[in-house]
Amino acid sequence: MSTVTKADRARKIIRKIEANLEDAIAIEAMLSWSNDDPAVSRAYDQTPAVFGCNLIRHNLLIQLALVMMRIHDPGAGNKAALPHLFKLLQDRDVRAEIRRDARAWHPDELDLADNSEQTAVEAISDAQTRWEVVKEQEPNKRLRRHRSRYIAHSLIEISDEEKAVCNDAYKLLEDTTPIVEKLLLGLLGRSEGFADRRETRRKHAEAFWSRATAGVETSRGR
Repeated sequence: MSTVTKADRARKIIRKIEANLEDAIAIEAMLSWSNDDPAVSRAYDQTPAVFGCNLIRHNLLIQLALVMMRIHDPGAGNKAALPHLFKLLQDRDVRAEIRRDARAWHPDELDLADNSEQTAVEAISDAQTRWEVVKEQEPNKRLRRHRSRYIAHSLIEISDEEKAVCNDAYKLLEDTTPIVEKLLLGLLGRSEGFADRRETRRKHAEAFWSRATAGVETSRGR
C-alpha cells in the first residue's frame, strides 16, 4: 500500500469514527434523558408500561456499549477504529504526507502553511497521548469484557464489577470525544467540536421523551 493510500485510509477511518461517535452521542442523549428526567419515572414507574420503557433503556445501553467498542476495536485489517488509525499514523512517511497536506489547508494564504503543519502535528500528538491513557483505563477494559462476556454471550453469572457498564460507556464516550476532535483537526483541518452536536441531540431526546411521557400521563389521567 502506497504512502498516499495509507494517508487516505487514515482520513477515511477518522470520518467513519466521527460517524460512530455521533451515533454514540445520540444514544447517550436518549439514554441519559430517560434515566434522569423525573417525568419519565412518573409516567412509567409502577405501571405495566415500565416494561417497554426499561426495554428501550436496556437496548440503548447495549447499542452505546457496542458503538464505543467499535471505535476502540483492536487490530487493523478492515476496521475503522482508533487502534488501526494510530497504527497507520506510526508510519513516518504517512505522517510526512499528512504534514504536506496540512500545509495546503489554506491555498490562498501560503504564509499560514507552517502554522497549519504545526497544528496538525500537535493535534495528532495530543490525540495519541490521550488515547494511550484511555486504552489502558478500566472503563475501556471493563466495557470490552462486558461486550465479550455478556452482550455477545449469555453467561450464567455476571460480576457486580461488570454491571457498571452504563457508567463505563458514559466515561469512555467522554474520554474519546476529545481524541476524535484532535484527529479531525490533525487529519482533516476541521476544528469544530462535538459540543453543539451533543446539545442538538439532547434537545432531540427531550422532544422524544416529552411526547412519550405526555402520552402516558394523559392515558393514566383518564
